[in-house]
Amino acid sequence: VSEAQASAAALAREHACIVCVSGEVDFVTDGTDSLLVSNGHPLLTKITGAGCTVTTICAAAVAAEGVPGSLASPADRRKALEAVAAAMAIFGLAAERGMARDEVRGPGSLTVALNDELYLMTPEDVRSGVRIAPGPSMA
Repeated sequence: VSEAQASAAALAREHACIVCVSGEVDFVTDGTDSLLVSNGHPLLTKITGAGCTVTTICAAAVAAEGVPGSLASPADRRKALEAVAAAMAIFGLAAERGMARDEVRGPGSLTVALNDELYLMTPEDVRSGVRIAPGPSMA
């Protein structure tokens, strides 16, 4: 467990929330359990607003699951944890698919391709493309 992961888990426990540390492999935790997301592309760090966009997608995913804001029950925490990991994976997958386009040459063209790929992505694309694995126990 890295220092960033331990800090994220402590923050999640203290505030009863989900915390995500993005990087080459994203770390998502509720303070006890964690998931690792391996989708994405390094060029995402060069896109202004990418973090704000993926945060909004994470919030929408949690809301779509009908999770109350308090995350009082273990079942609600698990649903929120999985929703955030799925949102991070889908966003990362859209970036990977965007980077596979011939016309993408840098962050500007990736921004357009990323938006297109989010729009074009099918449930089958998601099922076959996301890479989410169990992370270390943070209990």
